[in-house]
Amino acid sequence: MNFLNSGTKKRVLLSYIMAHLIFLWMFIFAHLVCGLLLGLGFCCLIHDRRAIPVCMISSLIPDIIDKPLGMLIPELSRGRTYFHSLLIVLIAAIILLVLIKNRYMLWGIAVACCIFFHQLLDGMWQLPSTWLYPFFGPFPFAPPPDYAGYYLWLEVTSPSEWIFLLATVVMMSRIFLTGPYITEDRYFFWRGTIVLLAGMGILMVFASLCGAGNTFFAPSYSEVTSFMTGILALAGAAVMWQWHRLKPCKIF
Repeated sequence: MNFLNSGTKKRVLLSYIMAHLIFLWMFIFAHLVCGLLLGLGFCCLIHDRRAIPVCMISSLIPDIIDKPLGMLIPELSRGRTYFHSLLIVLIAAIILLVLIKNRYMLWGIAVACCIFFHQLLDGMWQLPSTWLYPFFGPFPFAPPPDYAGYYLWLEVTSPSEWIFLLATVVMMSRIFLTGPYITEDRYFFWRGTIVLLAGMGILMVFASLCGAGNTFFAPSYSEVTSFMTGILALAGAAVMWQWHRLKPCKIF
């Protein structure tokens, strides 16, 4: 790209990173649902529904930061490095608690919690050299895989991601668009989503407890990841089933 000026080079590099983030965000909607559920909880504490999108974005922070680092720095090509470690959660919590005081302190706690739950959903305790960095030495090196091919295929062919996408759209539309009074046809989608989440959650938890990780809903998941994803799906179904009890959240 020697024939390009510096401004054009920067735009090309930015476009390259943003395009690859789509492929590097493996199973993005599972993390979004996790952030959405945490956001509902903090919404009840803060009494501000802006906590929901803040938590959803925060639940993606580890991938937003670590994935581009993996593309730019070969030693970090594994894609799960600094922001997939407990050290960062601790540092982020301390900084946020120091900078954000009084009634805004819960916002800082919410961000730190979302990063931590992202790590739990990724099963980072199975990678102690990363999760407990730097106590076990440097991050393990792994050759960068064909994200644009293999991982994109896994994302598209995982029914769990489509169900989590549906759950995200249905819940977000009720929070910010339709409100508490929704029509019967919308209740059909609401109840249908509950059934899908509950069915998927039960199957994935049961399969993982039986030693099978690669279920129909997530063929590439390990036993631990299937269990965590199943618990997430059951939590989502439970929250939707008991939605009427979220009145203190003042989401409407």
